Amino acid sequence: MKSNMSNRMGQSEASAYAQGWSSQPAKAILIVEDETSIRRLLVSLLSAEGYRIQSVADGTLAIRILEDDPDIDLVLTDLAMPGIPGTAVAEYLSRTRPQVKVVCMSGNPQSHEKSLRRLLERRLVDFLPKPFTPMQVLQLVKRLLEH
Repeated sequence: MKSNMSNRMGQSEASAYAQGWSSQPAKAILIVEDETSIRRLLVSLLSAEGYRIQSVADGTLAIRILEDDPDIDLVLTDLAMPGIPGTAVAEYLSRTRPQVKVVCMSGNPQSHEKSLRRLLERRLVDFLPKPFTPMQVLQLVKRLLEH
């Protein structure tokens, strides 16, 4: 029956329908993390909660996805990555899609202290220090996407 349902409605609609008969499609999250193990953990954790997930390893690819996918609701981004850093992804979103929630993650926020502080003072991002627990991630994501 699920395959028939998927044929009649979009994939995200079918997924939301199957997860509790909701008429609302699943919230979409973009994970931007260059450490493969952390990226996989976040994808696994959040997809198990019913979120629609995309993930990339650098900020340049993140911006391409954000330009192409208007349905992203939340971005979880590492601060220090190859190419464009997470702070630049957050600045891009503040200019182009201010409704998208952004969480910056780092085990060494001092490396981007000035730009991170500016984003936090303007309330453009939330910060999640590494290492973090799965519960910390889930609580923060749920809090941000419920508002």
